[in-house]
Amino acid sequence: MTNPWLEWWENVQFQWMRLNSTVVLRQLIALGAALAVALLVDRLLERYRARWLGDEPEQHRVRALIWAVKYPILALAFGYLALSIYSATGRPTYTLQKLVSFFWFVAVYALVAKAVVILMPPCDARRIIRRVLLPLLALVGLLHVTGLLAVLWSWAAQPVFTLAASEVTLANVGLALGIAVAFWLAARGGKAVFLRAILPRTKTDPNLAHSVAAFVQFAIVVVGVWIAVLTLGLELSNLTLLLSALTVGIGFGLQDVIKNVMGGMILLGEGHVRPNEVFKIAGETGFVERIGLRSTTVRTWDGSLVIIPNADLISEKVTELTDMRRVELRVGVSCEADPRLAERLLLEIASGHPEVVQDPSPSVFFSNLGESTYDFVLYCFVDDRAKIARTQSDLHYAVVETFGEQGLEMPYRQLDVHLRSGG
Repeated sequence: MTNPWLEWWENVQFQWMRLNSTVVLRQLIALGAALAVALLVDRLLERYRARWLGDEPEQHRVRALIWAVKYPILALAFGYLALSIYSATGRPTYTLQKLVSFFWFVAVYALVAKAVVILMPPCDARRIIRRVLLPLLALVGLLHVTGLLAVLWSWAAQPVFTLAASEVTLANVGLALGIAVAFWLAARGGKAVFLRAILPRTKTDPNLAHSVAAFVQFAIVVVGVWIAVLTLGLELSNLTLLLSALTVGIGFGLQDVIKNVMGGMILLGEGHVRPNEVFKIAGETGFVERIGLRSTTVRTWDGSLVIIPNADLISEKVTELTDMRRVELRVGVSCEADPRLAERLLLEIASGHPEVVQDPSPSVFFSNLGESTYDFVLYCFVDDRAKIARTQSDLHYAVVETFGEQGLEMPYRQLDVHLRSGG
């Protein structure tokens, strides 16, 4: 096996012997001419910036990414054109070829930097660009121009260890990590594009759209990890055995998590449980705020936040109360009272409340002849479910006050105990 570092050193010596100041100067002039033409075309395209990005550029993120790599792509196009023309003269093109191909890294840098600016807060984006992306571009550019990047790649392509009867190299590991990071960025970018570009054009509920976007982001990350694993060069049969072993371990250790994730997918697929609707779930009643990957968040009437695993929503009974706006009062009066008077007073109390609607109108039912009371049930409706608790409380106050003024007794249960002497 040849030594890549020795080959690089011999190549550098060979190119150095062929080059002189005149040759290098001609190649730099050719590159400068290509970059000048690319800059001229770039300035012409800038006139159409407003038409391409619109009045609100933050809503056209994909177009903003394309616009960010506009000049590097133009530099590559005119650079390779100059390279083909210059190489036709038979002169050395080593320096020109290295400098032109460097703009591939510039294009990647421009694309990643723009994605960071779009997806992250401005202060974090500036820090990442200044401390990470720019130094990385300078280092890669230096290695590329000197030819060391190709040597490092050739050296990294040598097998390092064996996994599942497949040889793994540092190059494959680096490429797999790059793919995983790229899919992670694509997942975040795809979620942002879905929520800010696609969602406003549809009538989808925003909370439901956030849940769907979270599942889409999760799916993109899973696909990226799968492709990254395949990039390591593992054979499919060996990979299947390895994943089977991992699946067994995951099945025992994370079976509840997997069950909850599958439950969330079923909930979104069926569409029976949706955000911003009222449900009675696992004994808790409230608004569904969010359907997440693992759990569903419910905001109860007292303001507390209840987190319910998605698997429970699949296995337990769920009652939808979104359209239920009925207020129910159960009142008992003394058996000596006039039941017709009690019915009339209950109807007057309900009809006089400002939150009670008249269609459907309030109704009273004589529900039971109790042991010591006549039992009535009052039904009335409000226009907003959020007003049920307050309206019910107001009606309770009104019943106590009105029945007291009219002399209608609401007795409590009494027991008479008779004692007998043992003697």
